[in-house]
Amino acid sequence: MVVLDQFYQILESPTPTVSPLWKAAHITACIVCAVCGFLTAFTFGGILDTFGYNCILNAEIVFDDDNYLNTSGYSYDKEIHAMDLTGTVWGPESSCNFAQFTPLVIMISAIIWGIYFGIISKGGAGYGHDLFSRPWSIVYPSIFFTSIFFIVYVISTLQLKWGGLDFCAQFKPEFNNTGCIPEIGMYENQFREDKTKYLFEFYPNMLIAILSSEIGIWSWVFQLVMCILRVCCAADFDIQLVTVMTKEEEKVENIVEFAEMEDMEV
Repeated sequence: MVVLDQFYQILESPTPTVSPLWKAAHITACIVCAVCGFLTAFTFGGILDTFGYNCILNAEIVFDDDNYLNTSGYSYDKEIHAMDLTGTVWGPESSCNFAQFTPLVIMISAIIWGIYFGIISKGGAGYGHDLFSRPWSIVYPSIFFTSIFFIVYVISTLQLKWGGLDFCAQFKPEFNNTGCIPEIGMYENQFREDKTKYLFEFYPNMLIAILSSEIGIWSWVFQLVMCILRVCCAADFDIQLVTVMTKEEEKVENIVEFAEMEDMEV
């Protein structure tokens, strides 16, 4: 037989041959992102509630040297100055809205993508009874969407983290500490008339908001990397070598015909 041509052909893999780890990884990343997005938005909302829904990001805190904070209800025996609410400059509401509602958008997006990855087959050509055929086709729009929102998510997280840490650092004259400490939450007495203590106070709220936002970013990155690897590794496809050959009988017949033509010419 004579080889006429050889080429590679990409075909959709049979769904049973695709590893279920791809689908499991996508769904897990979506679940973690959704949970982290909710925790970030919820706890940061608690921080804003502590300070009367004034934006703490990029705020400039001024203390009243003539008045002291009412620390009743707290086991703290040192006198600390109250905030000068007329001199304090709070951050723009747009900054806090961006830091709070971006995780909510991430949460909703992660839920939607998680549902999509959950209801489709694990990859490859899919099954005839699938709600969506060709499950691999969802990977490409997922890469595009995740890449864009990754940038937005990073900006939101950095704004929340460094803005929150800068806010805590401004209490150094009162507590001699540049980091976030539980005692900062005592200033809620200036903003809450009922003096009711909530389940989460300022300090755990700040820790959870920053930590969950950072974990959410890494989960979002994991989702993006898994989608890119799925494309680069051709996890949903098989590459086959196709060889085009003639039959042996055709080869012999062609040789005989060629020899007869030569005899006729002679």
